[in-house]
Amino acid sequence: MSRPIFISSCLLCSTTVCLTLLVASLAQAQQPAENQPALEAQKLDLRRLVGFDVQKQSPSAAALESAIQKFQQGQFNDARAALDQARRQDPRLPSTDVLLAKLFSLAQRREVALAMLEQAAINTPDEPDIYLLLGESSLVGNQLTISQLCFDKAAVCMRSFDKQSPRRRGLAFRLLGGYAAVAERRQQWAKAAGYLKRWAKADATNAVAQQRLARATFETGDQETAYQMFQEVVRRDAESASAAAMMAQLLQGKNKIEQAKQYVAQAMQARQANLKTRLTVGIWLLTVDEVQHAKRYVQETVQAHPSSSEAQLLAGVLARLQKNHRAARRYFEQAHRLAPDSFEAANYYALALAADDDAEQRAQGLALAEQTQRKFTNHRPAAIALGWIYYGQGKREQVAKILGRAVLPDQMTPDSNYFVAQIMFDQGRLAQAKGLLETAFRSPILFVYRRDAENLREQIKLAEVRQTIKPDSR
Repeated sequence: MSRPIFISSCLLCSTTVCLTLLVASLAQAQQPAENQPALEAQKLDLRRLVGFDVQKQSPSAAALESAIQKFQQGQFNDARAALDQARRQDPRLPSTDVLLAKLFSLAQRREVALAMLEQAAINTPDEPDIYLLLGESSLVGNQLTISQLCFDKAAVCMRSFDKQSPRRRGLAFRLLGGYAAVAERRQQWAKAAGYLKRWAKADATNAVAQQRLARATFETGDQETAYQMFQEVVRRDAESASAAAMMAQLLQGKNKIEQAKQYVAQAMQARQANLKTRLTVGIWLLTVDEVQHAKRYVQETVQAHPSSSEAQLLAGVLARLQKNHRAARRYFEQAHRLAPDSFEAANYYALALAADDDAEQRAQGLALAEQTQRKFTNHRPAAIALGWIYYGQGKREQVAKILGRAVLPDQMTPDSNYFVAQIMFDQGRLAQAKGLLETAFRSPILFVYRRDAENLREQIKLAEVRQTIKPDSR
């Protein structure tokens, strides 16, 4: 798995190495426009790209819009020229390398984005956005120490950053959110809450900051205050999942199922529950294997929100748990059509296609899985899903290459653990297969392949019994 080159706390690498990486990544990126992953509509907001509000009528806004359009068409040199023009018109903008890195990151081209950032670290080493982006990217791969070091460097750069810059406020919030994310991953909840309190206080209308603070408060043991915080989030943001739904999700993660059920019942009784509430409740029902209770609720969710890829995905998971594979594939296909940049939609659609009896469908599933793995290079579940499809199609050499570098049980989904466990069981490695399954069943995450894993668990038990029976020596 490719990683950015970090020297002296992720500061600077040699000019030769950076330029080599940059040229190689750009060569990889220069492919036909129809092969370029489309930027999602909500990600095209200029504020997200540049870090502050840009007047739509300004010359720089027109240049930025042109750069986005050129980028979507795969015309990266023209996109760079348009970004250079925007920076000449508005010097407050981040560097061109940083802006290009953001565009590649939003398009899920992380390898190219990292190359851009390495070059930016040479050209504008005091730009805090570089180290924030590197830290955020490292979080995706769970490289927490690297993330911490990059955020520390960003904090140093912030001390001398223009105090009048319109970007400063947004950069400060991202820094607090980054530090909090590292603490959250390390389960240092009191430390995470400290960062999140500062963020939430300074950015009172930000629902994400408020929700993360509520979660951290819950994890420190203050359940009542956490519930009140979630209620406040809903009052400020009507599209947020209900407080009851959020509490159910957190309690389920603590294996406090009876308490969670009370909150789920409360959430389900609410009139005109919004999409996020319905999705949270639906996922909870499927996670605790309440399939029959989930059936009507999920169907109502799809009917109420037919254009939601998440609703279609949830219906597909339900259908698969009911062993209705044809319906599952249809829902996954619709989810993928509605959200082509969604990993989950692409992943489960590819797996469904690859399991089909028709050879052409299986080939399409493999092609989609390979495309998804290239798109989500550092995402272990993407690599393992591809390895699983290779395994099912007898491509054992490719399986060994992928699983040899992707298997870290604590950083995998329950489905990923099942896939690897099945392969190991087939190889006679019972202990390893059993350990992976135990990790999968302990996980609070939705387990789509639970039925298959339950069958494998019984096979492992039977195999263990057979090993204890000594042959009759006569």
